[in-house]
Amino acid sequence: MAHGVLRAIPLIVFFLFSSEGMGAEIKFIPLINLGEEYNNNLFFDDSESDRVHDVTTMISPGVKLLARTERLDSSLLSRAIFLKYRDSDDLDSTDQEHLARIAYRLTERWDVLAEAGFTRDSRPDRDITVTGLVLNAERRDREIYRVRTDYALSEKTTAGIGYALERDTYDSEGTSDSLFQSGQLVFTRKLDSILQKATGRLASAYGHYDFDDVDVDEYSLSVGVDKQLNELFSLSVDVGERYFSSRSKGESEFESAYRYAATALIACTYTGEKGSSLLTLERSASALDQSQGVTSLTSILFSTTRKFTRKLSGTVLMELIVNKTPGETLSVEKVDDQTVYIQPMIVYSFTESLSAEAFGRFVRVIDYENDSTSRQSLYSLHLTWQYPVPR
Repeated sequence: MAHGVLRAIPLIVFFLFSSEGMGAEIKFIPLINLGEEYNNNLFFDDSESDRVHDVTTMISPGVKLLARTERLDSSLLSRAIFLKYRDSDDLDSTDQEHLARIAYRLTERWDVLAEAGFTRDSRPDRDITVTGLVLNAERRDREIYRVRTDYALSEKTTAGIGYALERDTYDSEGTSDSLFQSGQLVFTRKLDSILQKATGRLASAYGHYDFDDVDVDEYSLSVGVDKQLNELFSLSVDVGERYFSSRSKGESEFESAYRYAATALIACTYTGEKGSSLLTLERSASALDQSQGVTSLTSILFSTTRKFTRKLSGTVLMELIVNKTPGETLSVEKVDDQTVYIQPMIVYSFTESLSAEAFGRFVRVIDYENDSTSRQSLYSLHLTWQYPVPR
């Protein structure tokens, strides 16, 4: 716990000094989240006799800091997450989340953005709605740093450049630590002369994955367009290509491997007075783990949010994720998984400071490589209190 808090101190100091130096009024928001959760299959076991079910109590105190001026928009979140299992005492943990973000407009044309974060988590299903893959219960420390600047070359054209670093450290010798660094160059241009209410986009990027036993270089190029169809609907389309080069650091069946992957992302958004919806179709590829190499991802996602009354709102999230490792990839184990989940949620706000959330998630994971199917049902109830100062 102390180690993670020490890593959060620079974020807090950076936030306070930069915000006060720019004359921003800082809003302090203490908060606490209390939750009770039932999970009928903690480790996604495919056998009924091996399933571990348990009830988890969560206590999460934290603090938010907000600072805004005409040019500045910054925020900080820092919280601890105490997890207590009723039967599986060996899984008890103290997770953490610390995130800082500062956006600043240097001139009318020039914007800069800096983000930093540290998270500590340990739940086996922590990435199930992100990658569709199941992890074990070992602790993971993740550091994230991002910087980006955008400059308006003209009224219609903008150029942006960014850098990101992500480091994962596991509390186990059996799982490879990783370091991912990437740089990106993006150009956008308004296309009103040929397509009304549309913006074109050209992006190129380079990334380097550093695992314990494998290095992976990634090069990508994509083009896209954002189009406002009408007052309610908008459409975004991106297509591109990625090239991966993998090299083994030690003795391996493969010394190197190369792969091209086509990428595509189509997103349709609806925004109404009482709700919004999103439908995305994605085809992508990335190096998730050294043992799995470069993995292809196909995803179909639908989410909808509805405000029923001033105090009551609901959200439903559904997604199909397919992960597959090609045969030519440098990898130790192959991945051929299909994950489907449905995630409904209801939120009721008693006051501006107090709200309750009822949440469920139903997951099915088919592992074609091992010819197995696992299912998980999760139910949770949370109560959140937060009090802005000054109000």
